[in-house]
Amino acid sequence: MDINNELKSLFLMQQVYASLFSVYNKLNSESARRFVTLSSRQYMAILAILHLPKSETTINNIAKKLGTTKQNTKQLITALEKKRYIEVKPSDMDRRAANIEVTPAGMDEMLMAGEVGIMLLADVFHDFSDDEMQ
Repeated sequence: MDINNELKSLFLMQQVYASLFSVYNKLNSESARRFVTLSSRQYMAILAILHLPKSETTINNIAKKLGTTKQNTKQLITALEKKRYIEVKPSDMDRRAANIEVTPAGMDEMLMAGEVGIMLLADVFHDFSDDEMQ
């Protein structure tokens, strides 16, 4: 084992991690500046709900789709429910579960936020070719 190569690899890993962390923070800051009534996390939660089959919009499935914990997802759902962008309804398939549905107000908000999201993505990725993004 070559200790210099190991140290070089560790240094590179730390640099990549720090860069990813910095990009994440910058994207969150820019998203917070652009999205008015929805945070980027709330936007992604509603998007996840819309992408799941209606009978599978449980907190567990939304959490899996978002790659986060059930607890974080529950916080998002609670905040969105307070804004009346979603409704939590008993599941038709499992009495222990609940399904999350986007309300008409939530759909209106998603349409407005979607335009903001598209512009954000266009601004962030304008210097990248399709090949580079793939």
